[in-house]
Amino acid sequence: MLDNFPLVTPLSSSSSDIFPENPDVFFETSFEPVNWSDGEDAGNYWGVRRLDTPGSCLGVHLDTYTHTPNTDFFHGIQDQLVEFFEPHQLRDVIVKDSVSYKGASTLREYQFPSITHVIRTDKHASSVMFRVIAWNCFNGSSKARIMYGSIDSFCTNGLVSGDYEASVGKRTSGFSLDGFLGRMTEGLQRFETDAQLIQGYAESKVILPYVEQFFEELGVTKQQSERLNEQFIREARQRGLNLWSVISALTYDSSHRTINTTKHDHEGVTRIGDQRQVAKWLKSNAWSHLCERAA
Repeated sequence: MLDNFPLVTPLSSSSSDIFPENPDVFFETSFEPVNWSDGEDAGNYWGVRRLDTPGSCLGVHLDTYTHTPNTDFFHGIQDQLVEFFEPHQLRDVIVKDSVSYKGASTLREYQFPSITHVIRTDKHASSVMFRVIAWNCFNGSSKARIMYGSIDSFCTNGLVSGDYEASVGKRTSGFSLDGFLGRMTEGLQRFETDAQLIQGYAESKVILPYVEQFFEELGVTKQQSERLNEQFIREARQRGLNLWSVISALTYDSSHRTINTTKHDHEGVTRIGDQRQVAKWLKSNAWSHLCERAA
């Protein structure tokens, strides 16, 4: 289980609501006009206020901003999940929540133990599990997003393979998520394709000097490059000298590296940002070059 999502709740098959209600996630917000410090009206600037925290403002936007409360957003997604998946697939789902910046950014992850693939190397076998991540944000740092990907059950490294902006809105029948079901079909197809691709990586041998060069070509700091090299060596002891160990080094670093949260509660949003960066690296010229060198 990911260190960045502290609340882990296995779903009960007897739960009438299916998904757990976490008050840290399902808090109420309002979208209200704001005033300057001298009391003057700020014109067309409005703020998102957290109703259970007096004096809080989670973000300031133009009055054209679409305010989507967490309750509407996450309940809407869960309604769609119930419509899309079979009951036995939902029964064992694990929900993990992460709240950053006092509620300005909230992530809810749904992991599906019933949807997995086993990845085998000549030294090791572990399974990757399908997951869906919903992200609602009030401070303007991101639009509401839905991501899908996998998580390694052996070391809980997370990988994002699909990432799109959620099209949300109000309809006469209530809250809607346009195109969500189609995206889930796409996400599951991508998971199947990625599992086959990862199995190929697990069978592709690579030598340490090529891996060291790859980490350098990513443009990361010297400290991070050294940290990745050290993690790759640890992964290779378990999984072997192959491309899957390289990916595992990247995803381990993005999922488990130490993050300084002394000043701000940003661990969850920082980690998902790191995992999205790994997805970009796996589409880079540096990665293509390393794959060409693998045997």
